[in-house]
Amino acid sequence: MSRRAVRALVAEQDGIGGFRDPARATNSEAVVHSIARRKAGGVLHSTYQRLSWLLRRTDRLRARKATLLARINLIPHEHVPHPYGGHHTVEQTQADRNALAAQVNAERAQNSRKHERLPRWFRHLPRVVLVFDFLLLLYFLSGITDVNWGAPESPQLAFAVALAAMITLVSYGCFAFAGDCLRAHKDHSGRIPLGSLDWLTRVIVIACAVGIAVLGFLMFSRMWSEVLIALGNGATTTATSVAAAVTVVSVLANVMVISVHALDGSKETDQLHAFGAAVRRPLVRADRMRRRVARLDHRIAVRVRKAQRVMAGGESRAGRPPMIADEIVGNARAIHQRTGPLSEATIAALSRVSSGHSPLEHPGPAEKALRLVLNQTETELSASPASIHPVPGPRPASEP
Repeated sequence: MSRRAVRALVAEQDGIGGFRDPARATNSEAVVHSIARRKAGGVLHSTYQRLSWLLRRTDRLRARKATLLARINLIPHEHVPHPYGGHHTVEQTQADRNALAAQVNAERAQNSRKHERLPRWFRHLPRVVLVFDFLLLLYFLSGITDVNWGAPESPQLAFAVALAAMITLVSYGCFAFAGDCLRAHKDHSGRIPLGSLDWLTRVIVIACAVGIAVLGFLMFSRMWSEVLIALGNGATTTATSVAAAVTVVSVLANVMVISVHALDGSKETDQLHAFGAAVRRPLVRADRMRRRVARLDHRIAVRVRKAQRVMAGGESRAGRPPMIADEIVGNARAIHQRTGPLSEATIAALSRVSSGHSPLEHPGPAEKALRLVLNQTETELSASPASIHPVPGPRPASEP
């Protein structure tokens, strides 16, 4: 196409048959430049459409990011159940937790052993004791209520399960409550002085001791009878030893339940745990949204870099048709020599091409719209128009 255009320009000059002003373009040269401008405009328009598509996708990501940031800023003002009663904001609850944590840390710095926690595995033993006590009581009570294990769906089994669950839960609740009451009198040395116990704590401890003795006697009598039934009436010694072993294990397990609740930490550590449970869900939700915001930042940065590449490629493709038009005109004038060997306009165009500047020195409406889209792609949604810095366009050939 360039060769045909050059031949057409040479033929036009041959038809003119005379010298003319090099500063003025002929009709065919004007057509060549017009075609180049139209192609450059088409390239800019297609680039504008692609950048607009990238802008819409980037705006959706920025809108999602802005929504997440707004929700994160609202989390400190959400109301959560306060461990001391009522509902307070997350920020106030965190302030109370930090104050209590500072108090506990100050007491620990003074070598206080009041807030020391037991090992994690040891703190879970009371729950294991609860399960085994329930199973053992269910076995004993199923024999008393004549449960037929061949047909377990019977009222006798339901009664045995309900009775075993009631005894287990009530006893476990009393033992745990007794341990909590004893822990309230724990001093900074880690011991519980018996002289500091109030009358309510003494009554609860005595009641728990009676309950442990009754449960131990139940275990002893039931196990003693089970061994005699299994081995006969002559195995009295064996029945007594087995029943005593089971009784001692039961008593020790129940005493361990009280001891774990009495020695594991303090009232302040329980309150810290309650504070943490109150604000855990809002804080976890905020951390999750911050991670999503961080991922969105990287995705937005990738979109911006892609938009910059599309912009650079569009400018490069839009600059090729005017450059080719200048070369066509320059080559035609160099051939027919009717306007001088190379006109000043051609020399200026070739110098612009060799220096690497874009021929689009004066951006038209299409290029202005393209730069607007690129500016919006590189700025946040909350940015004001005054804070949007325009992307520098191609410099004129006269600039250094």
